[in-house]
Amino acid sequence: MIEITNVTKTYNKNKSHACTALKNVSLTIEDNEFVVILGKSGAGKSTLMHLIGCIDRFESGSLVIDGTDVSHAKDAELAAIRNRDIGIILQDFALIPDYSVYENVEIPLIFSGIKAKKRKELCNEALKSVGLAELKDKLSNELSGGQKQRVAIARAIVNNPKYILADEPTGALDSKNSADILDIFETLHRNGKTVIIITHDEAVASRSKRIITISDGQIAAQQP
Repeated sequence: MIEITNVTKTYNKNKSHACTALKNVSLTIEDNEFVVILGKSGAGKSTLMHLIGCIDRFESGSLVIDGTDVSHAKDAELAAIRNRDIGIILQDFALIPDYSVYENVEIPLIFSGIKAKKRKELCNEALKSVGLAELKDKLSNELSGGQKQRVAIARAIVNNPKYILADEPTGALDSKNSADILDIFETLHRNGKTVIIITHDEAVASRSKRIITISDGQIAAQQP
């Protein structure tokens, strides 16, 4: 379970150009939910994802992930939680261009200290689950947008994290690839993962079990 209580996040705090991206946000996401956080550009949804993903910090409130309060965790502790429990997928894929598909997917496992034989098994399993097993030796800069997003998903799930966070995962894709990517997320959800998708696209939101709308840094609506 993810529990967010009265979280406020301000960029450039105490400066003339300070910007409060989140204002006293409280939110609970249960295990094995499929949730979409919906909002326009600048609403605060990506900031919220960065906090849940232990990428960024906040100045007030609390964030509890799986019973652990990470509000004041050290950088090394946040990195460990992020690598072990949270798979993050970014809109721009964030692949290393001159690495192969396999090498990109392998990165979290290397950070985890997993031995090469086990890494090979886990990478092949993750790539198979997103339909890219046959492209594992191809360089990532030779892939289509849809293929790159599949690699990014494989990399996010290779450590078998409990939570999957995706920031505008269909934003750079055509309708066919978008539908295919959403199918993968639905499969992950059916297999027990908690899936959280950040988007501005109501068509993407319609595929989820729960929609949380954020506006001007605050929760504007939740359905159901």
